[in-house]
Amino acid sequence: MTTISATEQTLETRTTAAASRRWLYGAPTDLIIGCGLWSLPLLLITYWVEPYFAGGFATAFYALALVCNYPHYAATWYRACAQPADRQRYWQVLVWSGLLTLAGLLLVHAHPPLLPRVFTLYVFWSPWHYTGQNYGIALMFARRRGLTALDRPTTRWLWAAFVLPYVMLLLAFNSGPSADPLLLSAGLPPAAVKMAIVVLGASFLAITFVIGRKLFRQHPWSVTGPTLALLATQALWFIPAAVIVLVGEAVFQVRYSSGMLALLHSAQYLWITSYYARREQGPQWQPWRYAAVLFAVGIALFIPGPWAASLWFGLDFTTSFLAFTALINIHHFILDGAVWKLREPRIAAVLVQDQTQHPSADVAGSGRFSPWWRRFALAGAVVGLGLLAGLDVFKFVLGGRVTDAAALSQALKLNPKRCAGGGTAGPAGTGRRRPPARP
Repeated sequence: MTTISATEQTLETRTTAAASRRWLYGAPTDLIIGCGLWSLPLLLITYWVEPYFAGGFATAFYALALVCNYPHYAATWYRACAQPADRQRYWQVLVWSGLLTLAGLLLVHAHPPLLPRVFTLYVFWSPWHYTGQNYGIALMFARRRGLTALDRPTTRWLWAAFVLPYVMLLLAFNSGPSADPLLLSAGLPPAAVKMAIVVLGASFLAITFVIGRKLFRQHPWSVTGPTLALLATQALWFIPAAVIVLVGEAVFQVRYSSGMLALLHSAQYLWITSYYARREQGPQWQPWRYAAVLFAVGIALFIPGPWAASLWFGLDFTTSFLAFTALINIHHFILDGAVWKLREPRIAAVLVQDQTQHPSADVAGSGRFSPWWRRFALAGAVVGLGLLAGLDVFKFVLGGRVTDAAALSQALKLNPKRCAGGGTAGPAGTGRRRPPARP
């Protein structure tokens, strides 16, 4: 029988702990959701199957928005407001971004022709928001795993590799006139756009090759894999739009800020924000309470507002919904950029060094020993907003039955300002205007 010394046991324990710190929730979850390895099969399913089941896909995306897309917006609010120190740190950006959002909503409802400008800003900004998240997670994994080959110059080249697919997408968005009245286009000459896309695509491949060769020379795949997987995900999300332009077809921009990409991004966002909240709160962490708060706040952000605004201002429901969608997203982009910075010591301590923070007395008091009325109020809010969400889904399904006069009449009774037929729908993933058959 072999005897293991105390020193060997200590080294083995440290090695095991270091290996576990490489992942957040474990290799399968981190690779599939965090690194986006499920993107290819899900995007292929959407591309090939959705045209034949457009109505079912629209309803499914709307239902998924309730439990994934909407809560991911609430996760940013939770990050900025959960603890007194956070509220004190971010109160300025919370106040001025909130006031700007409110002013924007009032302006769009008072002057609806502003909607295309606001909606265009949202659609063009969304992929940049996805790019920043993918790059930040790639750096997080690189630092957690000790990727020493990723020095400062290489990090700058890696950033360029993440940016190039977005630039290619932005060029594709602005190639020729816009086919969507809600979106503006710079009207760039298609021939010039194609030439620029070819140059940028070749640059992306060259940079990726150089970075990959350098990393693999110094580290095994187990160390470099997550970072390079995120770079591949970035390319998969955005470069196909450039390819579509190269073959002479039109790009439907809304699909890149909604639909399957929005769902993939939202799941990735919840994956990392829930991990941060769990490590930050330590023993006080309650996953179901966290999920309930995000669910309630997410629905509160998106459903009551358009209903009330469309009735108050006398506008059709679609205009109000798209205004709320665009401006709440823009607010989310601003707030997210303020609260998630990997260079901040507190965030780096959790996401890179994998430390558990000591929760404040305020957080501890809101845990399992919180006053009964807090738990009762949260439960009531979740139930009430859940019922409202269910009513909205029911109303959306009725409004989608464009050939059923009775269903449309019932939908209009629920909200007289909701437009019948196509006016009740939205970009895939928001559950509103139905997209064309193919991207």
